[in-house]
Amino acid sequence: MLDGHRFRHLFRVIICCLFLFFGFGGLLYSVSVCRAQRTYLRNKYGFFRGTSLEVPKQSDADAAARDLRAVSSSYESNYYFPAYVAMLYLQALNSATNWAEYVSARDGALYYSREAVALNPYYDEARYARL
Repeated sequence: MLDGHRFRHLFRVIICCLFLFFGFGGLLYSVSVCRAQRTYLRNKYGFFRGTSLEVPKQSDADAAARDLRAVSSSYESNYYFPAYVAMLYLQALNSATNWAEYVSARDGALYYSREAVALNPYYDEARYARL
């Protein structure tokens, strides 16, 4: 049997292990969210503008969609990125030169705008991108 002192000690050890476990899980989640947000910001704005280390913003909708698919499994709640990709597809839709490009851009814009609106129906940019 456990006396009062040993029980309190064992209880504290178990609680500390639980805090450590959930803290580590929170750390892993925050790293994945940071990675997803960094990818979104790199695509939308670029990094280090005006320096020799400049990474230009993404203007290719297919490349941005690939980046979105790569990070969407780690952070599903990011509704900014699908709305941005839908806007890129709408820009590609306006500059399409043949029917295949037009259909591809239209389908991409429709898909990603639906995804953004499903994640947050109150986000204005997602609703503007909606066809």
